[in-house]
Amino acid sequence: MRKIYIPNITGKERRLLKKIYKRCKGKISYRAHIILLAVELLPEYTVEQIAAICWCTRQTVYNVFEKFNENRIIGLLDDQRSGRPRKINSEVSVPLLELLETKTPREVGNYLHGKWTLKLTVDYVKNRWQIKVSPRSISRWLQQNGWEYNRSKNEFKVPGPLSKKEQKDVIKLLKIINEEKEVLLFIDQSAFYLDGIPSGFWGPKGTQKRVYNYGNKKKFWVFGAFNPHTKKVYYRVCEGCNSAELRLFLYQIRQRFPGKIIHLVLDKASFHTSQETSDFFKDHQDFVPHFLPTKGARLNPIERFWQFAKGIVTASSIFTDMKELYHVLRQFFWYYASARLNYNFDKEKLIVIWQNWPVTS
Repeated sequence: MRKIYIPNITGKERRLLKKIYKRCKGKISYRAHIILLAVELLPEYTVEQIAAICWCTRQTVYNVFEKFNENRIIGLLDDQRSGRPRKINSEVSVPLLELLETKTPREVGNYLHGKWTLKLTVDYVKNRWQIKVSPRSISRWLQQNGWEYNRSKNEFKVPGPLSKKEQKDVIKLLKIINEEKEVLLFIDQSAFYLDGIPSGFWGPKGTQKRVYNYGNKKKFWVFGAFNPHTKKVYYRVCEGCNSAELRLFLYQIRQRFPGKIIHLVLDKASFHTSQETSDFFKDHQDFVPHFLPTKGARLNPIERFWQFAKGIVTASSIFTDMKELYHVLRQFFWYYASARLNYNFDKEKLIVIWQNWPVTS
C-alpha cells in the first residue's frame, strides 16, 4: 500500500490544528482532523486507512494534504465558490439605496404609494435596470446593507401656542382658588365601545386570552369634568357627542356648584366652539371658558384619566351587551369616588407643563 506523505509542521501549527479541531465546526474541523491523524497519531498508516477512519475517499485525503502543503493553515479554508454573479451589484446597489432613503414612490413617478415595499422595489429595479429579482432577494440585500423592517411612529407636530392671558389665568387658578366662590374643571369626552381592547396580561405559559369583537362598533359617549384640586370627576353618559349633550352636561355641573363661578378648560372641538355653545356661555355668565390650543392634550389631565378608565373597564374585557358595559362603567366611577382606585395625578407637574407651554402675546 502507498504510504501517505507527512508534511513537516511546527509546534505552533500543531497547537493551532488542535484548537481548530476542537472549536471550529464543519469542514475546517474535518480537514484539521485528517492532518492531525496523519502527523501525530498514525504516521505509519496508509491513505486508505486514514480515509476509512474519517469516512471519506482516498482522493479527499490527498486533496487536504495538497492544499495544506501549498497554503499551510489557510489551506483548510473553503475555496471561493464560483456561482452566479450578484444581480444587485455595486452599480445598482448604491443608487438604489440612495433612492429608497431619500424619495418616496410617489416622488419617483408612476406610483401612488407613500412608502416603499418589497414588491414596489422589485418593480422599480425591473423597470430601470431590466433586472428580475424576487422580493426575498430584495429583503436579504436590504438586511446586508444594515436596513430592517420597522413601523412608523406617530409624532405630534409642534403644538399650538397658548394665549398668554389664558396661561396666566389657569396657572393662577391651579395654584390658589377660593373654593367657596369658584371652581376649576377640565372638560373632555370619550367613547366607550362594546368591543374589547386587547392588552397585556399575566397568565399561565402558553395561554392567550381571546377578546371577541362584535364588529358593530356599538358605543356610548361619556362627558367628564376633572377637578385638579380635589381629583373628583363628574360625568354624564349619553348616546351622542354634540352641542345639545354638552349643554345638558353643563347644566348638571351647574347644579353641583350653585352660586359659584365655574372655570371650564376645554379644547376647541367643533361643538365646544359652535354658535349654540357660544350663546349658552353668553346667557350663563357663571361659566368662564378657557380654550386649549391645538395639540394641547397634555394640558388637560382628564385625557390621561380616560386612558386610566379604559385600562380598567375595557382592556381585555368581554361584554355581552351595552347594558353590561354601562354597569361596569358605573361601578368604576363608584370605586373611584370611594377612593378604591387611585388615579396618579400630580398638580405640580401640570403647573410646570402649563408654565413651559409656548405662548403668544
